[in-house]
Amino acid sequence: MESYIHYEFLLLIQSLYTGAALLLIYSCLLVLRRLFSHSRGWVMAEDLIYWLFTGCFLAARLYDKNQGIPRLFLAAGLLLGAFSAKKLVEPVFISLGVKILEYPVKIVKILIKRLLFLAERCKISVCEFAKRWGKCPLRKAFHPHAKKNAKRSWQFDRVRQKETKKENRV
Repeated sequence: MESYIHYEFLLLIQSLYTGAALLLIYSCLLVLRRLFSHSRGWVMAEDLIYWLFTGCFLAARLYDKNQGIPRLFLAAGLLLGAFSAKKLVEPVFISLGVKILEYPVKIVKILIKRLLFLAERCKISVCEFAKRWGKCPLRKAFHPHAKKNAKRSWQFDRVRQKETKKENRV
């Protein structure tokens, strides 16, 4: 009898750790949400995947450790572990996670911005080269407002021609 109570006490300790670990995994999602802006759909998808993983993990753990018999003290241990981790560890975990990952994320964003700039510059060079030989094949593919911008440049050229004619008259 004593060994059975000892085994249940160990299950309670394991459920405390499991609740804390699951909360810290969710805190990792919160850190990623602070670093990268997410739409509501992505947030809901992340939460759905997290909760499906959590449900499957807890069901497998319950089946493995307690022969599939649900016990109230295991649920209480999960909740107590999650609550204690939320109050004691989560604020520090999130702030440190954001501070540690903030600089690598900034560097990656700068690199992506520079690569996109180089790609845009290359496209502009190709279009400038193609203007000498005809229409630019990339303009319509990459610029949704190319037609409007072409009309504006045509109007600007027309105004410039009128100004040069006035200057030539004087």
